Amino acid sequence: MTTLTLDGGTMGSLADLHAQVARHPETPGDHGPNLDALFDVLLAYYTAPLAIIWRNAAAARAALGPDFARAKQVFDDAVAYYHAKGRAAVFTIVEGSEAP
Repeated sequence: MTTLTLDGGTMGSLADLHAQVARHPETPGDHGPNLDALFDVLLAYYTAPLAIIWRNAAAARAALGPDFARAKQVFDDAVAYYHAKGRAAVFTIVEGSEAP
């Protein structure tokens, strides 16, 4: 299983989210730091089954403002795409730092 774990407690901007994604071994080094590129990376480079876990989401929501909802939608859309293709994927939001 491929697992992408994000820590919202260290996100002050979308750039911080992209930096966390960039550290994942399945993220190519030349991916663009924008939400469209993030969606493309999740579909083209990550393998199923896929689990995306966003810990400390409450902190990220406060820091990112409206960008939090935009980023969340990218993960929701990627999971929906995986499901439409018959591939397993899950996106879990954890408000605090506890494990899902």
